[in-house]
Order: sequence, then C-alpha cells, then structure tokens
Amino acid sequence: MTTSPRYPTQTQHSRRQHVSRMRTSFALEGFEPDADDLANQQMYIDGKVGLDDMLRYALDFANSRASGKPTSP
Repeated sequence: MTTSPRYPTQTQHSRRQHVSRMRTSFALEGFEPDADDLANQQMYIDGKVGLDDMLRYALDFANSRASGKPTSP
C-alpha cells in the first residue's frame, strides 16, 4: 500500500535538492550525517516531514556536533 506524502506541496525532486544543499553545507563545515540523520533526510525527501522540521533537525544536528553532544531524537 502506498501512502501519500504528508507535505505534498513540494515535489520529491525539490525536496531532494534541499537535502543535497544541506549535505553540501554540512560537508563544508566538516560534518557527516550518521544513519539517523540520513533516515530523517529521507523522510523529508519522501514528504513525511516538512521543511521546518528538517531545518530544526539540521540546526540541532549542527549545534550538537559543534558542542560534541549527541543529537536529540
């Protein structure tokens, strides 16, 4: 059974581009996503979470890496 994206206003292609830009930005800062980060990014690409959710998670991810703390779920 296929489920509809929760956030259908953007195409999967545009969401994939957002993630690509975010990964590039993080790589320039020396950050690498772990399995949880990649899973969250895929949920965004699939439309299961929105851009605000991803941006909030990305900021938490970057802040935790900069401070040496693990990310919160």
